[in-house]
Amino acid sequence: MKPRPGNLNFLLAITLVSLWAICGCKPSAPAPNPAATSAAPPILFDQVLARNDIVRRLKVAEQDLATDNWRTFPMSGRINYSRFQRLTPITEDVLHEVQPQLEKMTACELITQFKTFPRYTETDVHGDTAAYYIYVKGNRGIADLLKNRPKSKIECLRKFQNDKGEIFDGVQGSVSSVGDFVRYEIFKEY
Repeated sequence: MKPRPGNLNFLLAITLVSLWAICGCKPSAPAPNPAATSAAPPILFDQVLARNDIVRRLKVAEQDLATDNWRTFPMSGRINYSRFQRLTPITEDVLHEVQPQLEKMTACELITQFKTFPRYTETDVHGDTAAYYIYVKGNRGIADLLKNRPKSKIECLRKFQNDKGEIFDGVQGSVSSVGDFVRYEIFKEY
């Protein structure tokens, strides 16, 4: 017996309605919370480094010029000392601008301002850039601010004890995760 075209349309319609009834009537999953799924906002250092006025200053300062003075140091090797001298005022300006904002933050807000990288990864922050010096000095400043907070103000940091993000401390700095910093530097758990 050969099916008639009308019967096929009817069967198709019944199948579609059945599928809709089975699949379409279930309560939909709740929409994801945008705050929970969105990436954290950039840290203050990165926000300032991304500003047009700072970008323009860095573009000029981070050039190697024919008249630059190069020096060799035991730990860092040969560096463009003139470039370093051009970057220093920009570094100090950024750190000076960010400092009052960092001081006003709670301990839990402050700890999120560390420049971190995933554990065991190479960074793209080169030692001859302003960002390098800003991250190193800035992270050390944040650590000092956190260490000097009263005990009553740091209890919220315990939730960061398992944070594996590596705190950027330069090529010759210590390798410490946020969690290690909280456990050993803040709460002195040895």
